[in-house]
Amino acid sequence: MSRVKELILLLFAIYFVGGFCDEKNQSEIKFEDGSSFLNKDSCFCQIDAGQLEDCSCTTEKISHFNNQIHDKLVKVLHGDYFRYFQVNFHKECKFWDDRDGQCGSRNCAVDTCPHDSVPDHVKHHKDDIHKKDSESTPAKDHTIMEFIQEKYHEFLPMVEPLVVMWHDFASSYLPPYLQPAAPCLEDPLPQYSKVDTSLSGAPVDLINQFCTLDPFESTEGCNYIDLIKNEEKYTGYQGKSAGRIWGKIYGDLCFAPKEGSSVSDLCLEEKTFYRIISGLHSSITVHLCSKYLLQQENPLMGRPAVWGRNKQEFLKRFDPKLTGNKGPEWLKNMFYLYLVELRAIGKAGSVLLSQDYKDSDISSQVQELVQAATQFKYHFDENDLFKSDELKKGELFSEFKQKFREISHLMDCMGCERCKVWGKLQVTGIGTALKILFTPTEDLRLTRHEVVALVNAFGRVSTSLMELEEFRD
Repeated sequence: MSRVKELILLLFAIYFVGGFCDEKNQSEIKFEDGSSFLNKDSCFCQIDAGQLEDCSCTTEKISHFNNQIHDKLVKVLHGDYFRYFQVNFHKECKFWDDRDGQCGSRNCAVDTCPHDSVPDHVKHHKDDIHKKDSESTPAKDHTIMEFIQEKYHEFLPMVEPLVVMWHDFASSYLPPYLQPAAPCLEDPLPQYSKVDTSLSGAPVDLINQFCTLDPFESTEGCNYIDLIKNEEKYTGYQGKSAGRIWGKIYGDLCFAPKEGSSVSDLCLEEKTFYRIISGLHSSITVHLCSKYLLQQENPLMGRPAVWGRNKQEFLKRFDPKLTGNKGPEWLKNMFYLYLVELRAIGKAGSVLLSQDYKDSDISSQVQELVQAATQFKYHFDENDLFKSDELKKGELFSEFKQKFREISHLMDCMGCERCKVWGKLQVTGIGTALKILFTPTEDLRLTRHEVVALVNAFGRVSTSLMELEEFRD
């Protein structure tokens, strides 16, 4: 008899809690035509319920941990070392001949940094990518080379005015056949100011095989972008242009479930790949809904552009009833991606702590971040993937790497500069995380470009989880 009472009480509790959640979180979605849709299932109950599939962690624990470290992470990302990211805007799209629809909105544009506005320690940063190759080189030779490089960078800026003066003189007074080739007048030495030349001779096997690295693969030069001044936000880049990018990713470059099947039908490695991509997609969508263009700028009317959270757009993107009940799963994949990148930061802790940040505050904050990541109890476990040597050396692992590398190539096809910057940064960050997870710690080496992308990408998904709480209210 007591068991019957317990069962009745349990059923009553389930009904009461479920009803409370629906009543508390139900929301009315109003559309542009004036119609509305009362959604009783738009609460976050599906996200909050239970632990993540194939993980030993719940979304609640992840959110609690993220709340503790987010402010510290933001401070790190405002440091000079992390705020400047290199992008090559001139790489051709390898997937289709025509340039993907160019964004005509001024919101798509970014301001590139003139080389004299980038801190010297960022421009002249020297990666230790050659460390093992140079161990057999006598210390004296290494010191001489360092001295020559330092003097080269020290005196090269002083030569720039002379180059411009010579060009002006030759163009005005010398016959055409003696005139020098015209340089870039905005920047007489573009390779010096825009390319991280310290990567140029690095062995290919030491460079990230999961994604392309613009400074390493660039032949025409990269621009520095100040990520703080060019924040990620809604630009108006949408429709067929943006859809073409995601269609290519999910259609050809992702282990997506086939029609009539679900993610659960994929093997663990394929599910992991899909969840990472879906988590990235969801995170970007949350960013855009958080910094949505609520009012267009109109200088003639004296009306400024207004940016802010668009809860209606968020509901359209993730509401269960409007997404075939997939929206909550897409949001869960953000938490999955968070675990992947957090684990990478913890595993690469020694490499991150060995970087010269030229700022004691940033160094100590990175140390706190690494320590927190290391002490997190519910880590993503990369050892569950590709367990056997056959898998690690076989076709599936090669396909895993190649597919993600192709996605990084796809970022060159974006017709929106701001989207390209943040797309490249986040994809490079995930690629770096995967490199860290599948590289023996003793063999791991990272370039500044990879470190910047890794920590900024983690910052992006961390911000997404914080914004999720704002949309919850």
